[in-house]
Formats: sequence, C-alpha cells, structure tokens
Amino acid sequence: MVREYDGYAVLDDDSRQSTIYSQLKSRLASLKSEITGSLDNLFERYSLVDSPAFFAQFPIKSEFVTYLDGKAELWRSKTANLTSSQLISIFASYKPWLNSELKREMGVQYFDTFLSDYSDGDGIDSFGAIMAAVNATRAAEMPLEKIPGTKVALIEVTSRTLLEKG
Repeated sequence: MVREYDGYAVLDDDSRQSTIYSQLKSRLASLKSEITGSLDNLFERYSLVDSPAFFAQFPIKSEFVTYLDGKAELWRSKTANLTSSQLISIFASYKPWLNSELKREMGVQYFDTFLSDYSDGDGIDSFGAIMAAVNATRAAEMPLEKIPGTKVALIEVTSRTLLEKG
C-alpha cells in the first residue's frame, strides 16, 4: 500500500499526505526493524535440513550476502553431523550466501563425510574410495583444494613433448 501511495507524484508534498499514511509508514518501519532484529534468533532456530533456504524465506529482502561472514561458528554447528546428501542439498541452497572460507570448509566436510561412508571397515581408506570422494566433491561443485587426512597427493603432469605435439 505504501508503494502504491508513493507512486502518486501529487502526494509527494507532506501537506497532502494523510495522517493514516504517516502512521502506516511508521508502523511499517517499526515492523521491519522488529523483524530484522529477530534475524539472528530466527536463523539459529531454523533447520537447514529439508527446508528452503532461510534467506529466500525471510520476509525482508535485505542484503544477506555477508550475513554468514561473522557467523562461521554458528554455520559449523548447524552443518555438523549431517549426511553427505544433506550437505549437497544445503550447499546448493546456501551457495550464494557462503563466503569462500565456508565453501572450502563445506567441501572438506563433504569429502570427509563421503569418505567415511565408503571407507574400508578397518579404517584404512583405499585409493579408490579417496578418488570417489574427490570426484563426488567436485561433482557437487564444492571446492576441494587439499585432500585432508590422506597420504595421497595428486599432481597433474604433462610432458613438454605432449604439449608441443598435441
């Protein structure tokens, strides 16, 4: 209603504005402030699993790109102990709001979770399981710069002859 009212240029002058309109604008500002003030509490209680992205559902469409920058510990606590399929879903939903550090952490977390799901029974991870975890992490479009906790290093090697002769 406020947007529609503001659309009339003739009503730009304060002397032509209704007192009800002024009260409505004041109440709207108060309500927005109250909702924005409850953001932290609402996000802490919101379940990331099997729910739409919190920021897409939040009624005030503020700029949330940097919201999680100061909330890394909260994010870690909300994503701890999730399954690999839950991590994929949450990463896909929250990717626009995750900074590069949280994206990398989720990649490592997904790698570890995937690897533990497919590791040998005696705790020794096979090369095949490690490669499957690397491929699954990349397929989920999660960054994985290092392979944590493994004694395998992958190096891409191309000889000068192959490069020059195709």
